[in-house]
Amino acid sequence: MEEIETEYYLRFSVLDQVGVLADIAKHLGQNNISIRSMIQKSAGEDKDQPVSIVIITHMAVEKDIRDALKRIDALPFIKRPTKILRIDL
Repeated sequence: MEEIETEYYLRFSVLDQVGVLADIAKHLGQNNISIRSMIQKSAGEDKDQPVSIVIITHMAVEKDIRDALKRIDALPFIKRPTKILRIDL
């Protein structure tokens, strides 16, 4: 399974803070994962409530995704484990 190469849907539950998206993108890039698209919802008035960042990747190897998520999910602004789905092409 570690060698499967496909696109991935990733949903992060994060605090709405400066630099969050940059940190996530940095860890993905360090693991050879390229972002195809991204959506980020605003927290509005309540900055203490987690928001979702959804990222669709370009083709990536499962092991690289898992390695990146181990690091990302340990970051202090992550509020829940990242949801991951393989996108069958």
